Amino acid sequence: MSAQGQGLLAALVNFMQPIIYASQALVPLVSADVDTLSIAHGTAGSNAGNGAEGRILLQSLENFIKAKILTDFPVEKETEHVPRDEVPSDQVNVATPQASTAVPSLAPSPSDFTSSMRMSILTTLRLHIFNKMPIRLLAFDSTGANLRLIERNEMFGQVLQRAFVGASHPHFDSHWREAEQLDRQDSLAKRESMIETLVEHHARYAILSHTWLRDTPGDVVYRDWDTRERNQRGYLKIAKFCEVAAREHGVTFGWMDTVCINKDSSSELDESIRSMYKWYRTAHVCVTYLAETQAVEHMQDDPWFTRGWTLQELLAPRDVQFYDMNWENMLNGNKGPVDESSIATHIREQIEEATSITEEELQLCRSGYTEKIPISRRLQLAAERQVTREEDTAYSLMGLLDVDISVAYGEGAERAFFRLMRELLNSKKHILDVFNHGYFLNLTTSKNRFIPSSIEQYKRRSSLFDVSGKGVASLLNQWQPLEPIIMTHLGVRVPLLLVPALNVTQSSSPISSEGFSAIGEFSGHILVHIWSEGRPFAAQYNLLDDRILEISPFTSTTRQYTLHAPYVATFGVLNFTIDNDDILIPRNCLSVPLDCGESQPGAVRPSDRIRILATHKAPVFQLESAENQNRISVDELEIHGMQLISLYLK
Repeated sequence: MSAQGQGLLAALVNFMQPIIYASQALVPLVSADVDTLSIAHGTAGSNAGNGAEGRILLQSLENFIKAKILTDFPVEKETEHVPRDEVPSDQVNVATPQASTAVPSLAPSPSDFTSSMRMSILTTLRLHIFNKMPIRLLAFDSTGANLRLIERNEMFGQVLQRAFVGASHPHFDSHWREAEQLDRQDSLAKRESMIETLVEHHARYAILSHTWLRDTPGDVVYRDWDTRERNQRGYLKIAKFCEVAAREHGVTFGWMDTVCINKDSSSELDESIRSMYKWYRTAHVCVTYLAETQAVEHMQDDPWFTRGWTLQELLAPRDVQFYDMNWENMLNGNKGPVDESSIATHIREQIEEATSITEEELQLCRSGYTEKIPISRRLQLAAERQVTREEDTAYSLMGLLDVDISVAYGEGAERAFFRLMRELLNSKKHILDVFNHGYFLNLTTSKNRFIPSSIEQYKRRSSLFDVSGKGVASLLNQWQPLEPIIMTHLGVRVPLLLVPALNVTQSSSPISSEGFSAIGEFSGHILVHIWSEGRPFAAQYNLLDDRILEISPFTSTTRQYTLHAPYVATFGVLNFTIDNDDILIPRNCLSVPLDCGESQPGAVRPSDRIRILATHKAPVFQLESAENQNRISVDELEIHGMQLISLYLK
């Protein structure tokens, strides 16, 4: 090659490299030999552009290269449906160039697209794709057509191209220059924020929430992807979802559980189940398809509201859009002019009617404050839902409870739920609300358990401890146990304040409920419903009634029952603490209902035969005193008929 030819080649290489780097992630297009040429002939390359012809040639080359890149690598389409507030104006104004045959506008000087910016985009995107994005996505064009399944490596390449193009936009460059003028720490934070916003913008995806088709052949699944068009009904759901995602929400990536999870891979299934809450949370929009609903007023009857997995799909996403059976956005109404605000209110009312979830609870979840909803309330919301695989009752709650357990289909519902509860106890600081549940009998084992064997027990939680707003999730969180509540081979070790009570149920008790005297300064009443013969029976108890002391000694003959409840029951208060050797008693006492057998009140021992009474609801009561006291000296507990102890409850 002549020296002139080598000089032209070197000049072209030096000219083209920065433009391509600013547009997509490509390695240098030349070998080391050509790099040497570019250095050797740098002056010649520079002089080539001095004349008018050279400037025209270079301008034409730049326009051609940019147009070619944008044509070969189309990017997602911006639409008016993308909320402007998703990209804070004080951070960056991301603009996505469109594929076009027209000559694009001049990009910033290649020297402005620095290697540090490229490296920052690469690093941030890699972390985002491989830690926050699903394993597999549907990719499609701006109309929702040309569907493909892609995995993370291909996602990385596609999003990187778009991010590099976005970073070359004048608006981004302007904000970047402003950030560079700040002091070092602020400048670094600002630029990191800009890169994160850029990456998140170009990695946006829609996610589908739906119920699976119940007819044969059902939904298209991953293993059937290559023959998907043979299943017209199943493929139609996929195609419609992608069309809605692209045309109405301006994204060209989508995720749905049917085709995006390879359930033949146990490791992939395990990761998908553990990550699903995060994927719904990260999604740009959740398209919720109500396959049996035609109008808003009938939403509450759709089977979607009864399924176990759809609870997290309702609560996790930042933006949920409901679509009827014809894939029409329900915010648009059925006909004629619509008031979106009025319809949105109606939709929220339908959600509450179907699920009992309040508008405040929805907003807490949308804003990322799910932990402000009490644990027992989240479990209560799931207790009414059905699943196909029994273990999914527990697995579908991992994200909502922010705990992580392994997936082991075949272990059974009880074992899976036990592991979920154990992880809650091991990982949460505030756990008293875990025990805010009923204690009715397990129909399978005929035993009560301190740790519920079934989520059904949470249907009868108490709402007396719930708090509105973004403060503490529950008043129970204000009370820390005297010692850790832990599981042992003997049972759950838990510190309790024991309060004995006398059964004064009018219909069957020989003991009057009126005019009783307390053992000490404190007294109270509690009405509980004891499960017997498959249903609850009401039992009224006087707390700390001094007539308890007359039933002595406690033997098998004196320990009688009034129909279905013992004469003497003991309520173990959970939410109390010690301050300067004083027991602090809460206004509302959450308790465990106990039958301490032949143990004398005030002299219960951990080794005694103690069983949990089968109560219909979480037992809650108030202790009152003539002096309105809420403190008792530890040394005076016996005087008041109470006892402080740690028991092992199963």
